[in-house]
Amino acid sequence: MRATFAIPLFVLAPAALTPAFAEVPSGETSGSGRPPALEFTLGDVTLQLSGRAQVQAALWVGDDARLSNGQAAEDMGFRLRRARFGVGIEYNGLEVVAETDLLESEGTALHEAFVGWSGKWGSNGFHTAVGLVKAPMSRTAGLSSESVQQAEKSIVTRSLAPEQQLGLTVQGDFWDERIRLEAGVFNGMERGATFASGWARIDPKVGNRFGGWAVSARLDVEPLPNGSLLGDGVSDLGKREKPAFGFGGGFLYNDGGSITSTAWSADLAFKGWGVGFLAEFIELTTAPQDVPTAGASLDALEITSRGMTGQLGYTILKDHLDVSVRVDWFDRETRLDNEGDFIGVGGAISGYLFEGRLKLQLDYEHRNEQHGRVLDNDVFMAQAEGRF
Repeated sequence: MRATFAIPLFVLAPAALTPAFAEVPSGETSGSGRPPALEFTLGDVTLQLSGRAQVQAALWVGDDARLSNGQAAEDMGFRLRRARFGVGIEYNGLEVVAETDLLESEGTALHEAFVGWSGKWGSNGFHTAVGLVKAPMSRTAGLSSESVQQAEKSIVTRSLAPEQQLGLTVQGDFWDERIRLEAGVFNGMERGATFASGWARIDPKVGNRFGGWAVSARLDVEPLPNGSLLGDGVSDLGKREKPAFGFGGGFLYNDGGSITSTAWSADLAFKGWGVGFLAEFIELTTAPQDVPTAGASLDALEITSRGMTGQLGYTILKDHLDVSVRVDWFDRETRLDNEGDFIGVGGAISGYLFEGRLKLQLDYEHRNEQHGRVLDNDVFMAQAEGRF
């Protein structure tokens, strides 16, 4: 551990909040912990504003913790994790959405931007969007970081599943919204500088600089009747009396400028009576497109990584307080036994005030390396987030 004392940063963190910047809300927010949208309506035009500021305070950090390995901190102290502002305009099903990432915490200053259209086709609904949008493949990747129960998404999700990419998506809702199918086509994707950084967020203004193309698709089924849908997030802060259950899976094929990748996922989710549960398995196989001059075969250079993340939460005080635990299993390269293989265990307690516009968390993350040297990389942190 880098220090023998802990500064009461959790008390100080709320004072560091600036006007909030956040992801543009989408879908049902009731019971998820996300605040209601800030909307203004003039005739057929609806203007929606959102923002968030997220401040983390590391109270205890292991000597081996590194941001490049996916830990939330490298030393004790404050970290401004996210600062975003979003705006959306909707007119008779047509929508224009843009969200800025002022810290460029996800790789580019533009976090999300698209033109979308929603409507009905008989008794079924549809939505299409073109621009910088989330690639449909993983349920946990599709969650807003605003609605997760821990301070950050699982490293399994962040490492293996793509999020915002530049392309076109089409979604259809069937059987009273109990079946959803979404597919998309995108520019070729590239991996980030480190494995833990996941997929690169290529600067959208340069277009398809690295060439290639990618496709992804996702199917969700929520079979329970009477409109019992999972909605947004993982928490069941509303303590719903009618439970909701769902399962699904996704697929990705990427013919990028330098790599070829395939990935797939499968998941289960439940909400009811204050209990929220979500588990997902993801596997990713990546290989370079060209054989290096050293003469190794493409098969020898192919890397398959897989992981599973599962979390369980319970609402202690309706709409205001919940606790959660998460277990991650990660095999960074299936043909090798190394320090990249680990089991992670984390727990968090989250409080929501002012209709969810202020979220306070205490979060502890522990990793147990399965091979090689055992690292001292645990992190105990507090987080304050203001959002609208």
